[in-house]
Amino acid sequence: ANLLVLAGLSKKFAAEKGKTSAFYLNWSVVEHWSEAKRYEPIGTNKKDDAEEFISALSDPEGGVLAWIKKYW
Repeated sequence: ANLLVLAGLSKKFAAEKGKTSAFYLNWSVVEHWSEAKRYEPIGTNKKDDAEEFISALSDPEGGVLAWIKKYW
């Protein structure tokens, strides 16, 4: 099941995606992450990809982590 649905955040998520293009773009980066990536051998993931992921989480305008923190 979709975690946004289980958390009751699907409507708020849709509203935020429609409100700012930065959030939409950042979400498109973060949504492809998997916890399995933590266990991949060093060097498997590109530095640029990791930096893009971190930026998408911490972006002051439309960062995914800031949005998530509003609801926990």
